[in-house]
Amino acid sequence: MTWVDTHCHLQLDGRDPAELLADAPEVDWVVVPGVDAASSLASLKLAASFPGRVLAAAGLHPHDASRWPEERVEIESLAADAAAVGETGLDFYRDLSPREDQEA
Repeated sequence: MTWVDTHCHLQLDGRDPAELLADAPEVDWVVVPGVDAASSLASLKLAASFPGRVLAAAGLHPHDASRWPEERVEIESLAADAAAVGETGLDFYRDLSPREDQEA
């Protein structure tokens, strides 16, 4: 059986990603979602550093949906080289970003 961690912010943890991956040898693949343009770029760099183990996702966290107009072009460009699009979605639970911005 293959184990995949579909949501692991290795690029935001502050610890050495190589050590974190070494501590979880049973996990075959890790999807590293970006929460903005900078962290999406970092996830792509991690995927390049750990081919066959790390998959990058590029996106903007719903809490920061109001930043989409200024981040859109860069995130869309990064998404072209990513395995997935994400962080995405609607987060109405915490209500940290206006619903109108998230829905746009």
